[in-house]
Amino acid sequence: MFMMDRSLECGLCYNFLNDPRVLPCGHSFCYTCISSRREMSCPECDMTFNGPLDQLPPNWIIQSSLSHLSIQQQTPEPCQNCDQPNATLWCKQCSSTLCQKCSNTIHSIKIMKEHIIGDIQH
Repeated sequence: MFMMDRSLECGLCYNFLNDPRVLPCGHSFCYTCISSRREMSCPECDMTFNGPLDQLPPNWIIQSSLSHLSIQQQTPEPCQNCDQPNATLWCKQCSSTLCQKCSNTIHSIKIMKEHIIGDIQH
């Protein structure tokens, strides 16, 4: 399960950072977002900076994290009941991923009908 980490989010477009660049103050933003601004200052802390924007260094740590996340999201979650790679649901009480078929079967039992089932969040 994945909840978006704020450190991977651009403070201007609020999406995952795309071509993240590090400003001299240490904050990172998408290259296209920071280059579309007229001000040569950090949107987060207002520190001004000089120099061509295309020479701002890439944030390799964030880029690596985003690449790793992309690979994880492409890997289907296995159902913890039948081991098939098609889990789309999460049972809060069981703390397990389930496919639709197993969820319908297991959670149709009277004692488990009150369990909270939700979509897996990526």
